[in-house]
This record gives sequence, C-alpha cells and structure tokens, in this order.
Amino acid sequence: MIFTVMPSVIAHNRSMAFLGRSEQPWFSANGHRSDVIIDVNGAIFHLHRGPLVSMSAKLANMLINKNSKIPTCITLPDCPGGPELFELAMKFCYSQNSNVTPDTAIPLYCIAAYLDMTKKQHPKNLLKLIEEFLYEAVLPYWNECVRALRSCTSVSHHAVSFGPVRLLSEAIAAKVAQDPSLLGPQMEPATGAKRRLFDCSREDLTTLSLELYKSVISVVISSGVSRESVAGSLFRYASVAGNRTLQRDVIEVVEELLPKGVATCDMLSELLRRAVYVQASDSCRSGLERRLSLVLDKASVSNLLVPAHGYSRHTQFDLGCPHRIVRQFVEAHVGSDLGALSSVCGLIDQLLVAVAPDPNLGVEEFMLIVSSVPTRARTCADELYRAIDVYLSTHSFLTESEREGLCRDLDCGRLSPEACAHAVRNERLPMRVALRVLMVGQLQLRDEIVGVSSESEAQNAGGSSSNSGELQENMGWEGVRLDMEKMEGKLLGLEEEWVRMRKEIEGAEKKERKKVRSLWKVVWGGLGCNSNGALHVSEKNKRRRIHLRNQE
Repeated sequence: MIFTVMPSVIAHNRSMAFLGRSEQPWFSANGHRSDVIIDVNGAIFHLHRGPLVSMSAKLANMLINKNSKIPTCITLPDCPGGPELFELAMKFCYSQNSNVTPDTAIPLYCIAAYLDMTKKQHPKNLLKLIEEFLYEAVLPYWNECVRALRSCTSVSHHAVSFGPVRLLSEAIAAKVAQDPSLLGPQMEPATGAKRRLFDCSREDLTTLSLELYKSVISVVISSGVSRESVAGSLFRYASVAGNRTLQRDVIEVVEELLPKGVATCDMLSELLRRAVYVQASDSCRSGLERRLSLVLDKASVSNLLVPAHGYSRHTQFDLGCPHRIVRQFVEAHVGSDLGALSSVCGLIDQLLVAVAPDPNLGVEEFMLIVSSVPTRARTCADELYRAIDVYLSTHSFLTESEREGLCRDLDCGRLSPEACAHAVRNERLPMRVALRVLMVGQLQLRDEIVGVSSESEAQNAGGSSSNSGELQENMGWEGVRLDMEKMEGKLLGLEEEWVRMRKEIEGAEKKERKKVRSLWKVVWGGLGCNSNGALHVSEKNKRRRIHLRNQE
C-alpha cells in the first residue's frame, strides 16, 4: 500500500493541527482512515500503520501484535524534543524528505535514534540521512560543530546517550589540537594575561549548556590540548551570567575540570569568592582552597579577602577560608626553609590589618589567624603590632586580660625601633606589654652602646690609646651603660610592682563580692528567706506552734 503525505496527518487535542489547520483527522491517499493514535506529551497524532512500520522499528514492535481493524493508541512520554520534533520525524515517514540543517541535525538524530529509524528498517531511513549530513556538512567545520551542539540543548541528555555529542566533541578536540586559539583567549601560567584576542567570527564554546560544555571539554582535555588553553576557556565559562543554582553547578564543574598548576592566584581567588557566594559544595570549596594554598607565596592580601555570605555570617569577611589555606601551606612546608613561611607570615599580618577594623570580629577569630603561622617565621613584628593596634582602637571595650591575650604572640624583640617608640606611648596596649616593649627598647639601646664602646676600645688598642679625649669618651660610654643597667632594674621592679598591685586589686574585688553576698544573706534572712530566697520558719516558732496545739 502506498501512502502519500496529505495537507495534514496530525491533529492536536487542543483543536490545532501541526501539519495543517484542520480539526478533523486526515486519511491517506487511498481513502483509509488513521488507525494509529499516538500521544506525545498531550499532543494527539492521528497516523497510519503502514508508514510507521516501514520506517520505525520501535513503533513496529509496539504495533506488531495489535488488531489492525481498530485504532491502536500509543503513548510516548519520554519522546525527545516533544511534539514538535516528533512531527518532523512523522513528516519524513510519509514523504521520506527532511530539511536537515546544522541547527536541526542533532535533534533529528535523537528522535531518529529513539524511534530506531535505521537502515535495517529502510535503506534510506532518517538516521542514515543525518549521519551522512553530519560527516559532509558539520564535522569538518568548527562553527557548524558548535552550532549543532548548541541546537541540541533541549535534547542534551538524549544527545549524550545516543552518541552525537561524543562525535562532535571528538571533531572539536581534533581542531583545537591543531589551533588552541579556537578555545578563546589563552591564560599565561605566570600572570594570567591573555595571549591573543578572540576571533569574534568563530563560534564560542562558552555558549553551550553546562552538560554539553562539560562533555566537550572533557574530550578536549583527554586529547592533550595545552592546559593554559583549557584554563582560559573554563575561567571564561565560569564568568557567564546565570541564576544562583546555575552558577553553583558551573563553579563545581569548573573546579573539577581545571588543570592543576596553571591557574593564577587571581583566578583561583575569584572562583573561591563565587563558590562561597553561591554556596557551592564543600568538596568544591576545599578543592579551590587547596589549589590556592599551592601558590600562596605568590598571593596578595586581596586574594585572601573572601566576603562572608549566608544567614549565619557576622563578620565582613570569611576568615575560615584564609585560615584553612594557610594551614595547608604550613603543613606542606614543615621542616623546609623559613623563606617561604616568612613571606606568607607577612601576608597574614597584612590580612590582619585589613580585617581588624571589623567591629564584629572576635578576639578568638583574630587570634586564630595569628596562630595559623609559626611564630618563628615572623622575622619582623611591625605589621602584627599594627594589626593589634587597629583592632584595639576599634574594640575599646576589651578587658585587660583580653588585651593581654591579643598580644600573646607579639614578640617585642622583633619590633623595629620606630614601632617600639610608638608602642611605649600607646595607651591602648596592656601595661605589661608596654613595659615589655620599653625593656626591649632599652636593651636594644644598651647593646648598641656596648657595641660602639667595644669598637672604640679595639681601635684604641691598635693605635694611640693614650689620647685623653678618647679615654674620657670611653668613660662616658661606660657611665651610660651603667645607667642603662639601672634603668633595666627599675623596669623589672615596675613590672613586679604592677603584678603585685593587680593581685591586690583582684583580691579586693573578691572580698567586695563576698561582702555583697553576705549583705544579701542578711537581707533575705530578715525577710524570712533562706540563702536561695525561699521563705523559712525558725525552730522557735515551730516549737511554739506545737505547744499551742497540745494545749488545745
């Protein structure tokens, strides 16, 4: 039986035809009414058994045991592309003609593979026609490959499972291997600069959906394309705008595919900020933190300033990120030269200066960052002192013990003379720390004087030591040295006196609290209450009540 395409072979359940504008079912050329009714996502197709069986092995198997005398109803709930794509396949079944373009090739490939429209069913079937078109008009050309991939967004899952995405990805990878600039601007390993401008006439892979982009880049990476080219493409794809859920999925995929040892500090810190903002998975954030710790000695303070996000945030910056990054860096450099640790230590001190003005930053959080690097790696304590001073100026409500704890890791012996001079006059520092700084300053001055005196004595021993002027000078230096030793003794005495006075004050406060408690006991007792404020009855009153009852 021969069937020819009529003005319409499909009617919609909403009184709209796909191939025409009639509400009535159509008949084949020989006058036969439709004997197959197919439901595709609510759209009703009135079709005929002959064309379907001759072209689609899937539909033929579904109709093989059905009674041909009554209409057969079939439901295809998982049809790729929905009613519109199914309509194109049905047109081909009736006319064996199809207008295949790069924009329709992959969707038609998916519906043809879904309906099993292979050459086993018909020598000139739809699947064979599309494969010939792909090899001739799509796969040899970059733009057509990208266009074909972009057109299958609505059927991306089927396109991946049926194979055309893999076919196109391999073609793209082969072209990128010959010309890496096809991926876009390449990132330099050292600076992250773009090597060349992107050719706007070329289709860009970053316009693909996430599922398709991941499939393509995975094949590109496995083909051995330079890591810099892949990193540049991934970073640009991560910059594509979208809703929060999409951005989270993109960041997680980019972190998973990002080649090791090629991303710069700026690139990694930007990805980490976005990961924190969109609340990416813990594995994604920890992966970015681990990558950043490997290049921490090349980072700047801005690379560690990650804004805090979420309902539980109380500080301006997320200090957990830099703490974990620094700890990983320190663990990787245990037992190594202190050079790298010293540079990172200076970086952390600068970070503390940047976050110290935050009024919501607690002492424990501040000290957590301070203790993240070993004290021995801090060759100069000026930046740490500056951070402590800024913190104390913002948090003036701290107690003396809290201020002392804040200065716990401050090595006064590593302060410069300028910092010592400022610290001695700094009223925000606790008294003990100020005395310690003053003592260190005096000791440094004494060592300088002793050193100058020793040099002078050595010179006098080698030359004319009988000069009376030089002798008087030496005697003068000796007097200064003795004065410095006396000053050191006085400082030690002041510190001991300060400790004694503090103990006396604390003891007086304890006695005062005891007096207050005793006074309250007297007051409550007068009111007939016990020490907890509960009313009580004296023993004398109890005995009196018992005596009165006995008399009665």
